[in-house]
Amino acid sequence: KKIENIEKDLNKNTITYAKVIIAKAMLLSALNRKESRGAHYMQEYPNLDNRYLGKSVAVFSEGKIDISIEVNNNFLL
Repeated sequence: KKIENIEKDLNKNTITYAKVIIAKAMLLSALNRKESRGAHYMQEYPNLDNRYLGKSVAVFSEGKIDISIEVNNNFLL
């Protein structure tokens, strides 16, 4: 099944549904980063990229997850 169909099926169980949304947000966040960092190695992007220093922010609204990076320049000091 597609993830969208699974989400609809699980809507009756709020806790399980929330876990699916969180897992999907984590996956989208990881895929959003085009770099390798620590144990998170991507063959296509073998180097660090300081544009991704900070935290990933996931916002779930109207059935959609939007991922952004909150940059923290203090990491660069």
